[in-house]
Amino acid sequence: MSTTRDALVAKLAELDAMPDDVDVVAYSRKVTNLERATLFVRVDKVSNSKQARGWRDFDVTLILAIPQTDPTGPADDLLDARLEDVLDLLDSADADDIGVRWTEATRAVLDELFPAYEITATATTQRTP
Repeated sequence: MSTTRDALVAKLAELDAMPDDVDVVAYSRKVTNLERATLFVRVDKVSNSKQARGWRDFDVTLILAIPQTDPTGPADDLLDARLEDVLDLLDSADADDIGVRWTEATRAVLDELFPAYEITATATTQRTP
């Protein structure tokens, strides 16, 4: 069985504009090690969309984290560069089919270890059982 979160992960990972050095995975566990920059997809809330019957609005958080744990210098530079890449991707025509609209990105720390940004977004989908 595929969930909306799984579909979002797959669609984001398939986009040509996704940087080659960024992995896209579902967020469902504590992270103790990162090999590369990673975009985690977490569903926080689901509501009935006002679009039409059978449509749902998924409030998602895209957590962009990098493996460097030094919060200054090179770690900040890499994180900020990857953030721009991901936001450009979400704003691109390539992302239109996914139906994800981002609203803000806030600096964070993933699992008290990895420098990160939490990107707040909404994905509107139609349920097809």
